[in-house]
Amino acid sequence: MLMAAGLVAAMLGGMTAANQLPPQVADLVQNLQKYRRTVLAYLRTENSDLALIEIERLETTWTADLERARAAIGQDRSLAEAVTETARAIHAARVAGERGDFAAARSLIEAVNRPIGQWRRRQGIRSLSDCIDEAGEVYERLDVHRTSAPDLMREDIRTGIAAQAEAAARAFRRCNEEADATTRANVEFRRLIDGMINSLAQVPEALLRRDAAYLHRLLIEQRSFERLLSMRFG
Repeated sequence: MLMAAGLVAAMLGGMTAANQLPPQVADLVQNLQKYRRTVLAYLRTENSDLALIEIERLETTWTADLERARAAIGQDRSLAEAVTETARAIHAARVAGERGDFAAARSLIEAVNRPIGQWRRRQGIRSLSDCIDEAGEVYERLDVHRTSAPDLMREDIRTGIAAQAEAAARAFRRCNEEADATTRANVEFRRLIDGMINSLAQVPEALLRRDAAYLHRLLIEQRSFERLLSMRFG
């Protein structure tokens, strides 16, 4: 932990603000996201031993990535502060896991990407995870009908649901457009994003038929797609 903080202090050197991350910083962020998703997946299924192993790997990888990003972080003090805060959270999560407090570890890991995410937004630097998060927020407006059955006999309700489904479809199509070529070609990404968009496209048919059971099945399917997209690419 002290070594990681020391690396940040040594990194003040010469990065200018830009609308994309330098490769070394991009690697730092991508690996953080990858390990965060893995740790949370294990914690959700109560595989605490595997979660702790992945937290330890996250800390080791983070420190190595930080060293490689030394010059790229440069004189951006706000990024250096975000990186230091992230390092502290990773360390605290590992300590919490080692003492068996996986509730605390999960809370820390859930928020571990927040400091760098806030820095990116201030710099106008966008990532696929931003789009996935935004699309998820748009989808929440449609998802409320999964747990509270709408009255499909009412035209105003049907019109509102149709608009919510179209808004969600636009949001997820935008994520497909914003993904880089490698991600767009990824088999899992294609299955999830195409599955989500195709499922949303069926909502008008369910509304036309006034078929509440059909709509409910679609919403259950869409929620699964949205959660998996968030866990894998958010």
